[in-house]
Amino acid sequence: MTKWIVLALFVPAIARGQATPTAAEILTSDARVDARNHACQAVEVLRRRVQEIDPAYYAAVFAVDPEIIQCSVPSAIVPESVELPTPIQDDSYRSPATAVALSLGVTLGGYGMAALGSSLDRHSGSSSPNALTSVGALVGLVGPSVGHLYAGDAWNRGLAIRASGLAAALVGVAVWFSGCPLFGNHCDHGAEAVGVTLLFVGEGVYIGGSIYEIATAGRAAREYNAEHRIHTQISIAPMPIHDGGGMALIGRF
Repeated sequence: MTKWIVLALFVPAIARGQATPTAAEILTSDARVDARNHACQAVEVLRRRVQEIDPAYYAAVFAVDPEIIQCSVPSAIVPESVELPTPIQDDSYRSPATAVALSLGVTLGGYGMAALGSSLDRHSGSSSPNALTSVGALVGLVGPSVGHLYAGDAWNRGLAIRASGLAAALVGVAVWFSGCPLFGNHCDHGAEAVGVTLLFVGEGVYIGGSIYEIATAGRAAREYNAEHRIHTQISIAPMPIHDGGGMALIGRF
C-alpha cells in the first residue's frame, strides 16, 4: 500500500514536469533572450503577441519580468530621426522668380536700348553708334548673368557657353577679314567661308548659352537657398531604466 501511495504522489509532479509550454511562455522566453541582447524592438513585437494570446499571463508574468522590464520602451511608434530644416533668414533668401526676372529683364532691356540707339542713328544719318547703342549692347551682354549674380553664382555653365560662342564668333570675324581685307583687292574665298561659318556657329552658341543662363537663374537661387539653410536633426531613442522605460532626445545642429 505504501508503494502505491508514493507513486500517486509523484505522478502529478512528473506530469507537470513534462507539460508542453504554452505559446505565451515560449514567446516570453524568447523576449528574455532578446532583452539580454538589447533587441528591444523584437521585445516589443513579442510583447504585443503575448498580450493578444494570453492577457492574464501577460499581466502576471511578462509585464513584471525583471529582464524584460530592462528593455521596456513606449508602445507608440516614433521615428528614429527627424530632420527639421530651419527657415532661412529673410535677408539671405534668394527668390527664384526674381533671379529669372533679373536675367531676362536686363537682357531684353539692354538689347532694347541698343535697338533704339541704332534706330536713332539711322534717322540722324550718323555713321558711328551713339552712347545709347553702346551702353545697350553692353547691358545686353551682361544681362543673362545678372540673375546668377543675385543668386551668388557668378561663373556658371551658361556663362561658359556664351563665352565660348563669343570667342568662336570673334575668331570667325578675324579669319574672315584676314582672307578678305577691307582695303584689299584680293579675297580668299576659302578663308571667307571658314570665317563666316565660325561667325554664325559662334552666334548660335552664344544665343543658346544666353537662353540657358536665363532659364537656370531660378535653379541657381534655389541651390543658394539650399546651401544656406541650417539643418537640425533630432533623434528619438528608447532609454531603458531600472523601473521602466523612457525616451532620449538627441539633437545635432
